[in-house]
Amino acid sequence: MAEEEDELPPLMKQNGGVRKGAGRKKGGHNKKTLEKMAVQNEFKQRIMQHVDSLFNAHLALALGSIQVFRKDRIKGQNGHYRDTHTLVTESDEIKKVLDEHNGKSGKVGETFYFVTEVGPNERAIDTMINRVFGRPEISADVEDTMKTARAIRAFDLWASKNPLATDQDKVDAIKTIAEGSQMNNHELAKKVGVQYFDTTQ
Repeated sequence: MAEEEDELPPLMKQNGGVRKGAGRKKGGHNKKTLEKMAVQNEFKQRIMQHVDSLFNAHLALALGSIQVFRKDRIKGQNGHYRDTHTLVTESDEIKKVLDEHNGKSGKVGETFYFVTEVGPNERAIDTMINRVFGRPEISADVEDTMKTARAIRAFDLWASKNPLATDQDKVDAIKTIAEGSQMNNHELAKKVGVQYFDTTQ
Protein backbone atom coordinates (compact mmCIF):
# COMPACT_ATOMS: atom_id res chain seq x y z
CA MET A 1 0.00 0.00 0.00
CA ALA A 2 2.86 2.30 0.88
CA GLU A 3 4.42 1.61 -2.50
CA GLU A 4 1.14 2.64 -4.23
CA GLU A 5 1.06 5.97 -2.32
CA ASP A 6 4.63 6.69 -3.31
CA GLU A 7 3.69 6.21 -6.94
CA LEU A 8 0.87 8.83 -6.82
CA PRO A 9 1.48 12.02 -8.83
CA PRO A 10 2.74 15.01 -6.72
CA LEU A 11 -0.51 16.99 -7.20
CA MET A 12 -2.59 14.15 -5.74
CA LYS A 13 -0.32 13.87 -2.73
CA GLN A 14 -0.75 17.59 -1.84
CA ASN A 15 -4.53 17.72 -2.33
CA GLY A 16 -6.42 18.87 0.78
CA GLY A 17 -5.23 19.98 4.22
CA VAL A 18 -3.15 22.95 5.34
CA ARG A 19 0.18 23.32 3.61
CA LYS A 20 3.10 24.48 5.69
CA GLY A 21 4.11 28.07 4.93
CA ALA A 22 0.99 28.79 2.86
CA GLY A 23 -1.06 32.00 3.19
CA ARG A 24 -0.07 35.54 4.24
CA LYS A 25 2.53 35.72 6.98
CA LYS A 26 1.47 37.31 10.28
CA GLY A 27 1.81 41.07 10.11
CA GLY A 28 2.15 41.03 6.33
CA HIS A 29 0.31 43.31 3.88
CA ASN A 30 -1.55 42.57 0.68
CA LYS A 31 -0.42 43.95 -2.67
CA LYS A 32 -2.81 46.93 -2.63
CA THR A 33 -1.65 48.02 0.83
CA LEU A 34 2.01 47.72 -0.16
CA GLU A 35 1.41 49.86 -3.26
CA LYS A 36 -0.35 52.50 -1.13
CA MET A 37 2.53 52.52 1.38
CA ALA A 38 5.04 52.95 -1.46
CA VAL A 39 3.11 55.96 -2.83
CA GLN A 40 2.86 57.52 0.66
CA ASN A 41 6.59 57.07 1.22
CA GLU A 42 7.39 58.67 -2.14
CA PHE A 43 5.06 61.58 -1.32
CA LYS A 44 6.77 62.10 2.07
CA GLN A 45 10.20 62.07 0.45
CA ARG A 46 9.15 64.74 -2.06
CA ILE A 47 7.77 66.93 0.75
CA MET A 48 10.97 66.51 2.78
CA GLN A 49 12.99 67.82 -0.17
CA HIS A 50 11.05 71.11 -0.02
CA VAL A 51 10.36 71.34 3.71
CA ASP A 52 12.24 74.66 4.11
CA SER A 53 10.32 76.32 1.28
CA LEU A 54 7.01 74.99 2.61
CA PHE A 55 7.80 76.25 6.09
CA ASN A 56 8.77 79.69 4.79
CA ALA A 57 5.59 79.91 2.73
CA HIS A 58 3.47 78.96 5.74
CA LEU A 59 5.36 81.40 7.95
CA ALA A 60 4.78 84.18 5.41
CA LEU A 61 1.04 83.50 5.59
CA ALA A 62 1.13 83.61 9.38
CA LEU A 63 3.15 86.83 9.60
CA GLY A 64 1.66 88.61 6.61
CA SER A 65 3.63 89.96 3.68
CA ILE A 66 3.67 92.52 0.90
CA GLN A 67 3.19 92.12 -2.84
CA VAL A 68 4.55 94.42 -5.51
CA PHE A 69 2.83 94.78 -8.88
CA ARG A 70 4.42 96.49 -11.89
CA LYS A 71 2.20 98.45 -14.26
CA ASP A 72 3.11 97.41 -17.78
CA ARG A 73 1.73 98.83 -21.02
CA ILE A 74 1.29 96.23 -23.73
CA LYS A 75 0.04 96.35 -27.30
CA GLY A 76 -3.01 94.23 -28.07
CA GLN A 77 -3.81 92.32 -31.25
CA ASN A 78 -6.02 95.20 -32.39
CA GLY A 79 -3.07 97.57 -32.21
CA HIS A 80 -4.34 99.42 -29.14
CA TYR A 81 -2.34 99.66 -25.93
CA ARG A 82 -3.67 98.63 -22.55
CA ASP A 83 -2.36 98.53 -18.99
CA THR A 84 -1.64 95.24 -17.26
CA HIS A 85 -0.29 94.53 -13.79
CA THR A 86 2.46 91.97 -13.27
CA LEU A 87 3.38 90.49 -9.90
CA VAL A 88 7.06 91.22 -9.24
CA THR A 89 9.02 88.21 -7.97
CA GLU A 90 12.62 89.37 -8.45
CA SER A 91 14.04 90.35 -5.03
CA ASP A 92 16.32 93.09 -6.44
CA GLU A 93 13.43 94.79 -8.23
CA ILE A 94 11.22 94.59 -5.13
CA LYS A 95 14.00 96.09 -2.97
CA LYS A 96 14.47 98.95 -5.42
CA VAL A 97 10.77 99.82 -5.25
CA LEU A 98 10.61 99.63 -1.45
CA ASP A 99 13.77 101.70 -1.01
CA GLU A 100 12.63 104.35 -3.48
CA HIS A 101 9.27 105.04 -1.81
CA ASN A 102 9.77 103.69 1.72
CA GLY A 103 7.40 100.76 1.18
CA LYS A 104 4.75 102.79 -0.64
CA SER A 105 3.46 102.70 -4.22
CA GLY A 106 5.12 104.97 -6.75
CA LYS A 107 7.30 105.37 -9.83
CA VAL A 108 10.78 103.99 -10.29
CA GLY A 109 12.12 105.62 -13.44
CA GLU A 110 9.22 105.61 -15.90
CA THR A 111 7.52 102.53 -14.40
CA PHE A 112 4.76 102.67 -11.80
CA TYR A 113 4.57 100.07 -9.03
CA PHE A 114 1.70 99.18 -6.70
CA VAL A 115 2.61 97.91 -3.23
CA THR A 116 -0.08 95.96 -1.37
CA GLU A 117 -0.05 94.37 2.06
CA VAL A 118 -1.31 90.86 2.77
CA GLY A 119 -2.48 90.64 6.37
CA PRO A 120 -1.61 87.76 8.71
CA ASN A 121 -3.64 84.58 8.19
CA GLU A 122 -5.20 83.53 11.50
CA ARG A 123 -5.57 79.90 10.47
CA ALA A 124 -1.90 79.70 9.50
CA ILE A 125 -0.95 81.23 12.86
CA ASP A 126 -3.06 78.69 14.74
CA THR A 127 -1.63 75.81 12.72
CA MET A 128 1.98 76.74 13.43
CA ILE A 129 1.37 77.35 17.15
CA ASN A 130 -0.57 74.08 17.48
CA ARG A 131 2.26 72.13 15.83
CA VAL A 132 4.64 73.36 18.54
CA PHE A 133 2.47 73.52 21.66
CA GLY A 134 -0.36 71.17 20.73
CA ARG A 135 -3.98 72.04 20.08
CA PRO A 136 -5.56 73.77 23.09
CA GLU A 137 -8.41 71.95 24.76
CA ILE A 138 -11.83 73.51 24.26
CA SER A 139 -14.41 73.17 27.02
CA ALA A 140 -17.85 71.76 26.26
CA ASP A 141 -19.43 75.17 26.94
CA VAL A 142 -17.16 76.89 24.44
CA GLU A 143 -17.86 74.18 21.84
CA ASP A 144 -21.62 74.61 22.31
CA THR A 145 -21.28 78.39 21.95
CA MET A 146 -19.25 78.02 18.76
CA LYS A 147 -21.71 75.46 17.39
CA THR A 148 -24.64 77.78 18.06
CA ALA A 149 -22.85 80.74 16.49
CA ARG A 150 -22.10 78.75 13.32
CA ALA A 151 -25.72 77.62 13.07
CA ILE A 152 -27.03 81.17 13.49
CA ARG A 153 -24.57 82.44 10.88
CA ALA A 154 -25.67 79.69 8.48
CA PHE A 155 -29.33 80.63 8.90
CA ASP A 156 -28.61 84.35 8.50
CA LEU A 157 -26.73 83.60 5.29
CA TRP A 158 -29.60 81.46 4.00
CA ALA A 159 -32.13 84.17 4.92
CA SER A 160 -30.11 86.85 3.12
CA LYS A 161 -30.23 84.77 -0.06
CA ASN A 162 -33.94 83.99 0.32
CA PRO A 163 -35.62 87.30 1.23
CA LEU A 164 -39.04 86.08 0.01
CA ALA A 165 -38.96 82.83 2.00
CA THR A 166 -42.26 81.73 3.58
CA ASP A 167 -42.62 80.64 7.20
CA GLN A 168 -42.57 77.03 6.02
CA ASP A 169 -39.34 77.68 4.10
CA LYS A 170 -37.76 79.08 7.25
CA VAL A 171 -38.84 76.10 9.32
CA ASP A 172 -37.43 73.72 6.72
CA ALA A 173 -34.15 75.64 6.70
CA ILE A 174 -33.99 75.50 10.49
CA LYS A 175 -34.52 71.73 10.44
CA THR A 176 -31.70 71.24 7.95
CA ILE A 177 -29.25 73.57 9.71
CA ALA A 178 -30.09 72.26 13.19
CA GLU A 179 -29.59 68.68 12.07
CA GLY A 180 -26.21 69.49 10.55
CA SER A 181 -25.18 71.40 13.68
CA GLN A 182 -26.58 68.76 16.06
CA MET A 183 -28.86 71.32 17.66
CA ASN A 184 -32.46 71.25 18.80
CA ASN A 185 -34.87 72.70 16.21
CA HIS A 186 -36.78 74.78 18.75
CA GLU A 187 -33.56 76.11 20.28
CA LEU A 188 -32.20 77.32 16.94
CA ALA A 189 -35.57 78.82 15.95
CA LYS A 190 -35.62 80.80 19.19
CA LYS A 191 -32.07 82.04 18.60
CA VAL A 192 -32.88 83.38 15.11
CA GLY A 193 -36.32 84.72 16.02
CA VAL A 194 -38.43 82.29 13.97
CA GLN A 195 -41.68 80.79 15.25
CA TYR A 196 -41.18 77.06 14.91
CA PHE A 197 -44.00 74.68 14.08
CA ASP A 198 -43.76 71.00 13.22
CA THR A 199 -45.99 70.07 10.30
CA THR A 200 -45.17 66.34 10.65
CA GLN A 201 -47.22 65.97 13.83
